Amino acid sequence: STVGCAFNNKRRMETSPALIPLMNAGAIFLVRGNLPQSALTIHSDNKIWGCAKNPHDNTRSCGGSSGGDGGLVAARCAPLGFGSDVGGSIRVPAHFNGIVGFKPTQGRLSIALSHVAKISEV
Repeated sequence: STVGCAFNNKRRMETSPALIPLMNAGAIFLVRGNLPQSALTIHSDNKIWGCAKNPHDNTRSCGGSSGGDGGLVAARCAPLGFGSDVGGSIRVPAHFNGIVGFKPTQGRLSIALSHVAKISEV
């Protein structure tokens, strides 16, 4: 992921531990969501892809920072999305898009290869 940063064009070759069980069950990943640079704002806007729009009203935000995935799920482009949530980054997009956001208990899922865990490399 670019993590919303134009200068971070390195493609990761690892697979997130959170996605491996889904892949093993036959999941097919179709789309990627949008997020803000550094993933620490309430809107999903960056210099690469622009602002992610709310699928119910494109004059409104879909929230952030995992708002791109929130918008995709709300528009039924994807049955679920993955994101990180330090300060509401899953819960805010869920609220903005009229869907359910689930933040597991800390340590329940691995973030070893998530963009938040690797943000220091940006």
